[in-house]
Amino acid sequence: QIILIIGLVVSQPLPRRIDVSFSTHYWECHASRNDTEIVFLVLSAIYAAAMLLFATFLAYKTRAAGQRYSHYSETKQMGLSVYNILFSALIGFAILVNPLADFYTKYYIVVIAILWATTFSLLALFLPKVQAFIKQQRKER
Repeated sequence: QIILIIGLVVSQPLPRRIDVSFSTHYWECHASRNDTEIVFLVLSAIYAAAMLLFATFLAYKTRAAGQRYSHYSETKQMGLSVYNILFSALIGFAILVNPLADFYTKYYIVVIAILWATTFSLLALFLPKVQAFIKQQRKER
């Protein structure tokens, strides 16, 4: 967040009207200076990559915890979630920086990538727990 705050202070965003056709337009928010927009985009991407590498490192280091505490083993699900979020972020980033994509293409693909990443991560983390809970309830009957 500090990177974003500094970026907003250094180069304030300004609205820019983009005409798609004679009767259709949309507004984009761009930095007042184009050179700083790219710098802060790269800094944000580097920060996100560092956080992803750190999460992968933690998932790797805690993989042995599932052998000792099998009841609370989440290492496989955490790994799947991290790699799924990485894949979704790569798709979203590739679409956002693509100069040939129009506004609607960028918007819908990024929204779908975000929804996919969050939904898959939540399902990967909580579906095994719900399944174990249901299995235990059936066993008690």
